[in-house]
Amino acid sequence: MQKFEELIQRLAGTRLRGTSESATREVAVIPVLGCLGWETSDPDEVFREFPVPGGQVDYCLQTRQKSHVLIEVKRAGESLVNHQEQLLRYSFAQGVPLAALTDGLIWWLYIPSGEGNWQNRKFFEVNFHTDSKEEASKNLMRFLGKTALTDGSAIKEAQKEQQQKHAIDKIPKAWERLVSEPEELLVDLLREKVTELSGFEPSNKHVIDFLKGLVFQQDADSQNLLLESNKSKMPGSIKIVQRRSQWNASAERVKVNSGYIDVTGRKPKAFWLNEVRHEVRHWIEIVVRICGQKAEEVGDNFGEYVTNIKGRTGVLYFSEERDKVAYPQRIPNSNFFVSKNFDANGALALAIKVIEAFYDSSDSFYIEFEE
Repeated sequence: MQKFEELIQRLAGTRLRGTSESATREVAVIPVLGCLGWETSDPDEVFREFPVPGGQVDYCLQTRQKSHVLIEVKRAGESLVNHQEQLLRYSFAQGVPLAALTDGLIWWLYIPSGEGNWQNRKFFEVNFHTDSKEEASKNLMRFLGKTALTDGSAIKEAQKEQQQKHAIDKIPKAWERLVSEPEELLVDLLREKVTELSGFEPSNKHVIDFLKGLVFQQDADSQNLLLESNKSKMPGSIKIVQRRSQWNASAERVKVNSGYIDVTGRKPKAFWLNEVRHEVRHWIEIVVRICGQKAEEVGDNFGEYVTNIKGRTGVLYFSEERDKVAYPQRIPNSNFFVSKNFDANGALALAIKVIEAFYDSSDSFYIEFEE
């Protein structure tokens, strides 16, 4: 495992962007498969240019002529989004339990027979830039390791992740319903805790009003954070550029620096900064990617840029001590952690504050949304 972790660390620090697909396969993918226990020189295990009806796939991982995974490779830095449908059609037709799409540094993992659209069939992502080397190696071994695929544990783990993904996606909606129409048990529990702390029992109406207000307060806090980041550029008034009802779903890019955009319920597909496109899966990943790039540029001086970015009540968003921030996420190329305790609007607001701290302006910042 140590050899695998060292490989991931080395690849994460290698500039593969712009290299050809063949170079990506030889420099990144083949070494990774070797660390996963596959005999890459044996065509009975790693079948190159695997034929499928209507085309071919870069690799098929198999044992005893049983196909386990189809892997499609794209050159480093190329968008993976436009290639997942074809891969999954091939994989579904072949009846393989798992599929992988990669540019050598980012690995998207799928259950081809899953329900819903192609995007919903993606159950996991491994990213050498944002994941620690320990996490990346462990997860790739868990899903693509020869032993895990041979003994069947890989598909079981994949199904668990898929179930968790579906459950997690529903948490915000479930919470919204709970506080909008509070169940009697939730009201009773909160009323009892307040009575225990204060010695006085609040009325049911006061408890229900508080719970219903939580959703609106969270939205307001996110809006305030983003509006504060733009006040210096818009003295006198805040301009609302776009509301959700005004979004053009077919627009390639949306500029977000000049006012508040409510992104509740929307998912990012990519962000653009200084005319460079970066694919992302979550809103907070925008912050992590931008910070990781800046940390690589400035080295030990990174802390000077982020330590003063705090919440209105002094809550830390960045720290070198993991336990000082809520739900910490390590920032690549640094010793810092960033809090992941944000909803979509809060994470987008923090991204703008970070960009302005790094580059003085967020004029070149755009978002692409998932359709």
